[in-house]
Amino acid sequence: YISDKREGEWLFYNKQGVLQEKTFYKADKEDGLQECFYSDGTLERRSNYADGRWHGFIEHFYPDGKLARKTHHKDGFPFGLHEDYYPGGQLHIRAKLGEYEPEEYEEFDEAGNQITWATDEKCMAKKEKIINLDRYRKISMDKNGLEERLKKISHEATRGDVDSIEALI
Repeated sequence: YISDKREGEWLFYNKQGVLQEKTFYKADKEDGLQECFYSDGTLERRSNYADGRWHGFIEHFYPDGKLARKTHHKDGFPFGLHEDYYPGGQLHIRAKLGEYEPEEYEEFDEAGNQITWATDEKCMAKKEKIINLDRYRKISMDKNGLEERLKKISHEATRGDVDSIEALI
């Protein structure tokens, strides 16, 4: 702590002593790299923060270590490239997200064949699909609710009351 505010690297462990989260703080806000881990210690999520908000790429991983999702964020909200992957590693969804709405959307089957493609106004129908495919939590794109829900999940998980973020869902 510096002046009663979190500063620098913070490590959070579960009851078994396994690292669950590593987060950097600046003036009591997340700032820099954050890594969250499954109860066995394998990487679950890698994200970047700026001034307490997600900023840059966020990567979610399956328990076997394969990439599950990669999403770019700007000032705490999804913006830019979004990719979802099947458990086998194949690309499932690729989308370009604009200010709170998808601008381009592609969906592929597990063999790699494109099964859906849309741009601009047709993407509006795909917005809920992108959100509902979130493997870790179902959330809305609402500015206030998103940030508060993520903070609640993070704080509950790091208190040591649960073994992983998935237990909160």
